[in-house]
Amino acid sequence: MIYFLIVVQMISGIILIACVMLHSPSGDGLGGIGAPAKLFHQKKDMESGLNKVTGFFVFLFLLCAFILALHV
Repeated sequence: MIYFLIVVQMISGIILIACVMLHSPSGDGLGGIGAPAKLFHQKKDMESGLNKVTGFFVFLFLLCAFILALHV
């Protein structure tokens, strides 16, 4: 069971890194602090889908981390 969770955590971590790297940069940086916010900016369908996939793998990674921390 522990080895299965370790493998799932490693795979989800690699996929999570790939998902984060696929996100498009916002381009604001520190200049966006004083500038007006983009209130009417809608995310594209692919970007919102990528956000859901990234959120799922974050949840899976953290769940495996907590379970492994309790068993060690």
